[in-house]
Amino acid sequence: MNAEETSFLTESSWGRPVGALFSPVATFRSLRQRPTWVVAMIVLILITTVVQALTFAKVDMVEAVEKQVAARNVEMEPEDVQRTAEMQTKFGFGCGLVFSPVFYLVVALLFMVLLNLAGGELTFVGSLSVVVHALMPFVIAGILSAVVIAGRSALTLEEVQTGTLLASNLAAFAPAGASAMVVALLASVDVFSIWCMALLTVGYAEMAGVTRAKAATVTVVLWLLGVAVKVGLSTLTPGAGA
Repeated sequence: MNAEETSFLTESSWGRPVGALFSPVATFRSLRQRPTWVVAMIVLILITTVVQALTFAKVDMVEAVEKQVAARNVEMEPEDVQRTAEMQTKFGFGCGLVFSPVFYLVVALLFMVLLNLAGGELTFVGSLSVVVHALMPFVIAGILSAVVIAGRSALTLEEVQTGTLLASNLAAFAPAGASAMVVALLASVDVFSIWCMALLTVGYAEMAGVTRAKAATVTVVLWLLGVAVKVGLSTLTPGAGA
């Protein structure tokens, strides 16, 4: 890789999403000098939206709603089931377009507060630039998921909700009949999540001017918080663990 290519990957807004994957230290040092986040965030939102579109095209949402209704032991008219299925599909797309950027903003804010309390010097824009570039491994996960989805004739909602569609986490090895909480916990130990955590550690050490030990500690604490929320939400799924 020549100097011009290296400069593009580390200093260009368009190249940095790739640079964060293959030349993270140089990319995050460059981001400290000139933080950018728009292109990386757009890439993340686009891949999320594409994967969701492919997913909902393969999931029978009417059947999924009927299973949810049966798990609650309630009755629902066919037209109400259809309406609920349509609403859940729209909500799924909305999560990709609305929830994703809100999630990045909240995570950036949490990192900024915690690392500044730990003695760092971090602005919100700088924090956001680290978040969206450090999450680039999820773009690769999204592309691989799209390939898997394209090769399937149908998907179940359970596969989508538990995160077992792409065998990149421990949930792929969960024993038969494992509870929703156990599956959610195992799914959190994911190859791409670990990659992102490593990039967050490198990125925030550079951006905030703290040691990698401090950056890693904050990263692990927030990851554990996210795991706790995910496991908690899994218990709210109708028929969880059934």
